[in-house]
Amino acid sequence: SLIPLLSAACRPFGCTVGLQKQIDQLSIESNELQAGTPDQPTLTMNLLLRNRADIALAWPDIELTLNDDDEKAMIRRVFTPAEYLPSVELINAGIGANAEQTIKLSFDITQGTASGYRVYLFYP
Repeated sequence: SLIPLLSAACRPFGCTVGLQKQIDQLSIESNELQAGTPDQPTLTMNLLLRNRADIALAWPDIELTLNDDDEKAMIRRVFTPAEYLPSVELINAGIGANAEQTIKLSFDITQGTASGYRVYLFYP
């Protein structure tokens, strides 16, 4: 990778070199939301993120929206790479070229019962 060399050359000028952000090359191949129990209101989402690009890409933010019976948003939560990846090294390396990564997100809900959800990838 040329990134370390380019980063070193760029440093004296105050610029930075980072991973590319190509949201159109990232997709959610599968996802599943598992509900908690009344005494343990933790939801767990498992999803399979795929990079279809021939290069490593920056990790996206993941937005999860829980909807009520009328498809109105009840809860919207954004997960950053720092929240869903175990290490800074993995974040800095990006999601590999033509790679898939399983991601597990857990969080508590304190209001209402969701009847549907939507998952969305984006770069802030």
